[in-house]
Amino acid sequence: MPADRMRASDAEREQTVGFLRDAVGEGRLDMDEFTERTTQAYLAKTRGELLVLLDDIPAAQLAAPPPPAPSPDRGLPRIPGRFGFSARWVAPTDRRRAATDLEEFVAPLMRTHGYALVHGGEALKVFARERRPLWTYVVAVVFFPIGLLALLHKERAQIVFELRERGEETLISVSGDAPLAIRRGLSALER
Repeated sequence: MPADRMRASDAEREQTVGFLRDAVGEGRLDMDEFTERTTQAYLAKTRGELLVLLDDIPAAQLAAPPPPAPSPDRGLPRIPGRFGFSARWVAPTDRRRAATDLEEFVAPLMRTHGYALVHGGEALKVFARERRPLWTYVVAVVFFPIGLLALLHKERAQIVFELRERGEETLISVSGDAPLAIRRGLSALER
């Protein structure tokens, strides 16, 4: 049998002792063997050590080890800057409550990044931001007075939240252009 070098958990040690206890009840182990193997089970450091204790007992198999947990930021945006994105998640509540929660918890984040709520309906919420890029000031100064026309230019970005009811849940779809902090925050909700 190949040695399993993965570290044993407390739950796996308890599961092994449970199998040994069942083996005593079936007459497969006597009390001396049970005591010895139970002690070894509680001292086991790896799953391989536990498997050796169960090797001669039929139908005693440890559960497969759980898959490794995904890293907390797997799949989240990483590139800084203002880029287009989309995300979807399900809110376990009706649309009216989901809309209220968006205004209560998401709107403050949006305001800190210069976005204002321009449409606040129950089914659709639109946050928009207007800003004058730095290059417009440079052009205005370098090419004064004609360059002042560059100050008329503003960049516009918006983020749209669409809320659709699905029974007692609400599907929330969001898309738009946003900085990294907003893209990461909203993409994290997809999990």
